[in-house]
Amino acid sequence: MNYDTCRCEPRCRNVQSCGISQKFNDITCQCEEKCSYAVSCRANEKVNYDTCRCEPRCRNVQSCGIAQKFNDITCQCEDKCSYAVSCRANERVNYDTCRCEPRCQNVRVCDVIKQRFNDITCQCENKCNYLPTCRNDERINYDTCRCESRCAVVSNCNANQRFDYVQCRCINQCIRPPVCTTGEQLDLINCRCVNVFCPDAPICQNGERLDSTRCICTRTATDSPVVRPTGLDCKPTVNINFRSLNQTNSRFLHVKGVTTRYNTEAEDNYTGVFDGYCQILLTKFNFGNTIPPIAISLRYRLEKSQLGMKPYALVTNSNNMQTPSILIAATSSYIEFGIRTLQQGYRSIKVLASGSDWEYVGLIYDGNQLIAQVGDYVQKTPVSGTIEAKSNSLVIGAGYGYENFRGEIDYVRFFQCNPDP
Repeated sequence: MNYDTCRCEPRCRNVQSCGISQKFNDITCQCEEKCSYAVSCRANEKVNYDTCRCEPRCRNVQSCGIAQKFNDITCQCEDKCSYAVSCRANERVNYDTCRCEPRCQNVRVCDVIKQRFNDITCQCENKCNYLPTCRNDERINYDTCRCESRCAVVSNCNANQRFDYVQCRCINQCIRPPVCTTGEQLDLINCRCVNVFCPDAPICQNGERLDSTRCICTRTATDSPVVRPTGLDCKPTVNINFRSLNQTNSRFLHVKGVTTRYNTEAEDNYTGVFDGYCQILLTKFNFGNTIPPIAISLRYRLEKSQLGMKPYALVTNSNNMQTPSILIAATSSYIEFGIRTLQQGYRSIKVLASGSDWEYVGLIYDGNQLIAQVGDYVQKTPVSGTIEAKSNSLVIGAGYGYENFRGEIDYVRFFQCNPDP
C-alpha cells in the first residue's frame, strides 16, 4: 500500500533476471531456487526445473549410419572412429573396434576343381564363365578354362585292349567275355559273340534266330517270347535303399563314397547323400541287349546350393568314355529320360521338374515306346529295338558326359518287367 496515494503498487520496483534453475520471488524481491533440493541426473539427462525431475537431454533420437553413433549429450550423430580406417578389398571396417577384419566370417567349402571362393561376395563362383567342348581324349583345365590332354602319354594297346583316358592306361575291352559257339567270333569292343558271316547283324531277341544268308533276324516256330509279369505282379530285380547301405555292398553292387543321412521323409528313414564324387555300380545288370520291358523308378532331390550347368546323372549305363544307352538325368528345370537302341538310335523325353523338392521319377521301355513319369505326369514317345550294350554296368550318380549327381536319393528300383502296363 502506498499511503501517499492510498493505492496498491508492486512491492519490487526492479525485477531481477534469474537463472534457469531459479525463479523471482516478488515478495522478497530476490531470486531463489526452483527446487528445494539438489537434483542429480545422469550424463544423458537434464533437470526439468519445473517438475524438479530428470528427463532425457534429447527429445528426438536420430537414426545414424553404420559408421556413426548417436551422442545423447550433444544430441547429434558423430563418427564412431576418430580417424579414417583404410582396408583392403577383401576386408571391411569394424566400426566398434575401428580396425579392419575379413569380409567373410564363414568361408564356404567350394568345389576345389571347378569353383573358387570370392572373398568379397563371400560366395562360391565358377572358375570358368563358359565351358569349352573337349574331345574324348581331353579334359577341361578349370584354371585356364581350356581343353588339355587327359593323359601325358598315350600308349599303343594290344588288339584285345583299348586305351582308357580316365586311367591313362591300356585296359581289356571285354572284362567278362562270353563263350562263343562254332560259327561265332568275339566282338571285343561290344563284348559279345557275333556271327562270322554277319558281324554287323543286329542281336536277335527271344523267339528269333539269325538268318546268316541274309544277315537278318527271323521268327522261329519253336521259340516263343518269355511271358513276364506286369502290374502288381512285377517285382524289382534290384531294390536299393539306404538304411542298410553298408550291408548292400557285394560282388554285384559296389558303393563308392556314398554316405547315409537320417531323414523321416524317406521311405525307410534314410537317404543316400551324393556329393558329386561318389556313385553306386551294379556290375551284374546293364540292361544291354536285354529283351524289353525294363523299368527304373527312383525318388530324389537336388542339392539346392550346387546347381550345375550340365545335367546331373541319376542313372546311366556308362561311365567309361562311352555315351550311355540308358539315361535318367536331372537339372534344376527338367529331367531327361533317354534310350538308345541298335535299330533306331537315341530317343529321349524331357519333362519339366525343379528337383528342389522330392521328385518321383519312373522310366519304362516296353519295346514299342519310352514312357517317362514325373509324379503323376506321364509322357511317351515311340521307339523300338534292342538297347545298345555298354561295357559298363548300371551306374547310380554318374555317367559319361554328365555331372556327377549332387543331392539325396531315397530309393532306386530296377525292373525286368513292366510295373505299370
